[in-house]
Amino acid sequence: MGQGKARPIVMFSADHAPETIHATVRAGFSAYMVDGVDVALIKPIIDTAIANFSEFQRLKTELADASSRLEDRKLVERAKGFLMKQNEDVGRRRLSRHAQAGHGAKPETWGRGPAAPGRL
Repeated sequence: MGQGKARPIVMFSADHAPETIHATVRAGFSAYMVDGVDVALIKPIIDTAIANFSEFQRLKTELADASSRLEDRKLVERAKGFLMKQNEDVGRRRLSRHAQAGHGAKPETWGRGPAAPGRL
């Protein structure tokens, strides 16, 4: 289908070929009716095509929203991972400085002496 606003489309055809039917569905047609149609059925067919089209549009929007939220969540998770890595590096440096100051690397020794964590 071309540019512009999407609209429900019903195709009436004599072509029974499954590949033609599949091609029209992939192209965005809302309904594909084969052979003659009783005039009394045209309105219900069009109404059904409109309803199917509306539901498909709603699902497309819902999918786009979910995909966007997923991408946002991935970005947040990468940022959290980066911050956690930074915090691990800071913690390792603190432990190393504390151990080098002769107070040991174990947290239970941190309250003793001049190199307590609050003073690093």
